Amino acid sequence: MAHISFLKPTDQPTGTSRLMRIIADCLSQDAYESLRMIVAFAKLGPLVRLKKAFQDWRRKGKTIEAIIGIDAKGTSEQALRFALENFDTCRIAGSESRMNITFHPKVYLFDGANDFNAFIGSNNLTIGGLETNFETFTQLKGSVPENERLVADIRAIWDDAQRCSFYLNAETLLELSEKGRLADETKNRQGETANHGKTRTAEWQPLGKFPHIKLIPPSPIPKEESAKKATPKAAAKKGKRKTTKAAESTLSYSRTLVIQVFPHHNGEILLSKIAVNQNPQFFGYPFKGRTKPKFDKNTPYFQRTPDPVVNISVYDSAGNVCAGHGAFGLNTVYYSLKHEIRITVPQDVIRNAPNYSILVMRQPDSTASYDYDIDVFAPGSQEYDEYLAVCNQTLPSGGKAQPRKFGWL
Repeated sequence: MAHISFLKPTDQPTGTSRLMRIIADCLSQDAYESLRMIVAFAKLGPLVRLKKAFQDWRRKGKTIEAIIGIDAKGTSEQALRFALENFDTCRIAGSESRMNITFHPKVYLFDGANDFNAFIGSNNLTIGGLETNFETFTQLKGSVPENERLVADIRAIWDDAQRCSFYLNAETLLELSEKGRLADETKNRQGETANHGKTRTAEWQPLGKFPHIKLIPPSPIPKEESAKKATPKAAAKKGKRKTTKAAESTLSYSRTLVIQVFPHHNGEILLSKIAVNQNPQFFGYPFKGRTKPKFDKNTPYFQRTPDPVVNISVYDSAGNVCAGHGAFGLNTVYYSLKHEIRITVPQDVIRNAPNYSILVMRQPDSTASYDYDIDVFAPGSQEYDEYLAVCNQTLPSGGKAQPRKFGWL
């Protein structure tokens, strides 16, 4: 029977027990022949500290393999370069989806013909994860023959993680860096974010290398919560009249709109003023700018200024990316006569998005230097039905036989 033990949250920061020391000790033992690591993030710090132990291990003919996630730029270019030079194999894990799904497992498996030692918990391959953070893991240790089923289950974690990963080489490392998918440990955090909100750069670019896996979006925000009207805030100052500030949305925590669309040949896509009323902050509404009419007699409309910066990807019925644009300025206008919110997209987006395609408009995290990720799924694609199930509100039909639907995540 396997021996089971646990790392308690305060063990690492107080120095009582640290996974770094445990890994170094395991690397010195003859009982194990391979080390497999599955982590969400990796940085250079723990790797250089373990470098000599890694080298001694491999000189004995033993192997080191890793599967490392690159979501949220939690992994650095320097760490992956180290893995290329010092591990037998390294795979990169994640997906092309931008639905805020993160590759997040942390598993360290020392394996031998007769003995195994596994650590499954919250510890990333970083200094914080292995030494200083409040972390926890479950240690499973014992004889392989006596725990054949348990060892097979742990090994199956590795096999499954390969489904959403691909092999790293020098060429893909360069591509990951050029497409902004990795952290650079030569730059401090302040330097990386110093231009936030000022530069038109899009941080996410598709790689086209991850195996395609059908991913299921989270459950939608309930219709009754979405349909609640925002309540204006009243602000009063002594001796002055009360003034009404912009309404605070009950959906201000929602960062993703899912909506069926009818792309127009002129490049415009109609969103929904109903959705804007439910969550004005999401759209940056009310708009402050004005359009410039072609003719002086025409009335200008309110538009968002500056144009929000977006990444756009269109997926065909087979689930393949058939159009894409990074750092695109999304012209966004409120047509008051018809109470419509319209965005203008490139023509190849229009050509590849049939009527009733689903547009997923997602705000990235607060550190990003752009405003939205937009994915458009054509009917028939694997993700289409899953996103359609999220659309729990129905829009006015506008004379069409089938009304559009939308929802919030």
